[in-house]
Amino acid sequence: MKEGLRLLAIDDSPFKREYDEKTYLVGLTFRGMTLERADKVQITIDGDDAHGGIVKLYEMGGREAQIILLHGTTFGGFNIVNILSLWKQINVPIAAFLEKPPREQIIVKTLERLFPTKIHVFLSNPGYEEFNTPKGTLYCAHAGISESDVRELISIYSIESKLPEPIRMAHIIAGLLGR
Repeated sequence: MKEGLRLLAIDDSPFKREYDEKTYLVGLTFRGMTLERADKVQITIDGDDAHGGIVKLYEMGGREAQIILLHGTTFGGFNIVNILSLWKQINVPIAAFLEKPPREQIIVKTLERLFPTKIHVFLSNPGYEEFNTPKGTLYCAHAGISESDVRELISIYSIESKLPEPIRMAHIIAGLLGR
């Protein structure tokens, strides 16, 4: 993995389901560990526009990101992103990270009850793989990037926690928008 890689790290802001119809996706563009820009786009809670929001964040950054890091594959509740489709559309590797084991069965049961048309999108994502880090176990689903490159990405960018630092920072900053 070359030095000074440009990364786009994306997470959603918190929301109150009973009050909010929209929330934000926050995209932070890094060159290595240097933050170069911050952008945000609105998405619909439980909608189907997170995929388009990620594409927009990528375009806002001048289409310069070489890898996109996501905090999971569901945003704004059940606004689900198919990372294989996203990768094929923009031809940029995608790595989606979780700090806790994925709860696929619980999500599928909830989707069956509330959003049955979204099950196929959720299940079309690659499965999460387990990665051991000095700070604990991390889970990653990825498209367009090999397992060994994900492992290298984690070893280079995981500093303060098991999450790569760019996605940890996107999570912190996105959290400010929901308060």
